[in-house]
Amino acid sequence: MKKHVYLDYAAAVPIDNAVGLAVYNAEKKYYGNPGALHSLGRTAKEVIRDARLSISKVLFCRADELIFTSGGTESNNLAIQGFIKHEVALGRSLASMRVITTAIEHPSVLYCLEQFKESGLDVVYVPVSREGLVRPEDVLRMVNENTVLVSIGLANSEIGVVQPISTIGRLLEEMKRENGKAPIFHTDASQAPLYLDMSVEKMRVDMMTIDGQKIGGPRGIGCLYVGHGVEIDPLLYGGGQEGGMRPGTENVSGCIGLALALGLANTRRVAETERLRKMQAYCFDKIPLLFPGTEINGSLESRLPNNINVSFPNIDTDFLVIELDHAGFECSTKSACSEGEVGSRVVAALGKESALSQSTLRVTFGRGTKGTDIKKFVAILAVLLKKKIV
Repeated sequence: MKKHVYLDYAAAVPIDNAVGLAVYNAEKKYYGNPGALHSLGRTAKEVIRDARLSISKVLFCRADELIFTSGGTESNNLAIQGFIKHEVALGRSLASMRVITTAIEHPSVLYCLEQFKESGLDVVYVPVSREGLVRPEDVLRMVNENTVLVSIGLANSEIGVVQPISTIGRLLEEMKRENGKAPIFHTDASQAPLYLDMSVEKMRVDMMTIDGQKIGGPRGIGCLYVGHGVEIDPLLYGGGQEGGMRPGTENVSGCIGLALALGLANTRRVAETERLRKMQAYCFDKIPLLFPGTEINGSLESRLPNNINVSFPNIDTDFLVIELDHAGFECSTKSACSEGEVGSRVVAALGKESALSQSTLRVTFGRGTKGTDIKKFVAILAVLLKKKIV
């Protein structure tokens, strides 16, 4: 059987062996309902409390500022919908509110806001440079007296660009000190914990999204940081779990897995970043030489160390991905959550022509990726692209 090299870590990260074992053991050991009064229930509740505390130490926040969810999409929706719903409940109309975001956000942010926009919400999009970066001063320039929320992702899932979130957060803090108010600041950090410092204190964010499956944790678990003083309404109704913000019997083993995965990511991120940077540099050095007109998408400097995103003009990269799969390499063209879109919405938002946005290849590394894998991948890619030339 042919060995396959997985190069789609931005879509989903294989569960870490230690995390998988911990989740398996937790499913067998902590099967009591955390809402029950008996000892098994109380133990399960204590385990969730410990997991929340462990996560809070990585994020530098209070444990009671964390809400467990099913993952990044739910966390983004809870942050955005929950906040806007609360404002409406206080008597504000959608037409009287502005939300600032970018055109390169994850679909769970963009489409969520699109629903409110159709009902009157003023949604404005901060421009990004051709390298995919937001200028903090542009964010500030778009804030008016009606602006209630800013939502900008920390690291982009397609092009790997890391935004200047801490600078934006500092400017919004200064605005609040000067004017007495400022919009709430949310960031989707789903792609970031394996490689970046996740301190909410340093980033100065009010809400932050975390997704377990993006960091070697189990699927179906994530969390939302909601800073003290930020008010949101629940999206679901039922029990009083998670402070009434997320009803339903808690995913005990998932909470354990998320906490362990986040802790491991925090411990390994510096060394892993250095290791992957070498593979990234190799790809950015070699791949542009393989095909005339090849263009790298996204900033080279402000970028996750595991992300390669390039465009090959007039190449059917959907078919190229299939050919690479046959050759033993699993990668993608864009975010798996953008299925159905023609070309890459993110690359198009950089101001690039359609020939580039419709011919993208995304390659993302992880802990299982070796330098020899990447050299073999580039060699195979060269063969496949040469076939297209001749």
